[in-house]
Amino acid sequence: MTHPKGTGRGLVTGLLVALLILGLPPLILVHDAYAGGKKLPGSSLANAVLQRDVAQQIAMLEMIFGEGCKKSKIIDTEVIEPPATLNVDPWVERWTVDRCGTRVHYRVELTPSKGGGTDFGVSMIDEADDGGRPEPQEGPR
Repeated sequence: MTHPKGTGRGLVTGLLVALLILGLPPLILVHDAYAGGKKLPGSSLANAVLQRDVAQQIAMLEMIFGEGCKKSKIIDTEVIEPPATLNVDPWVERWTVDRCGTRVHYRVELTPSKGGGTDFGVSMIDEADDGGRPEPQEGPR
């Protein structure tokens, strides 16, 4: 099972219910590619189920911080810190959302769980940040 770090399904469900009660419609960030279990665009290492779970977390953040945009859509995923060993070690991805014409980036930290599944954490990348990419390494001169 996948779940955001530090949260349980109850918190996530409670937040969605609270937003609906307040009259805020849930955003649909799930790209058309989800039909049939296909993956989102880009180079994400996450399988379709994990991508769906991460997309739901991003959808909740977009409901809160989306500045009134109701048509946010994930348009790209990329690995910015690959795992040393796939399905064993953690990795970091950057997911890009088109928020009504403005690109917004999210840092997604994924950690395979010893009990099965993958834990993940999602945070919005500050515009002043470097986009979540590691600092370039300079070689000898």
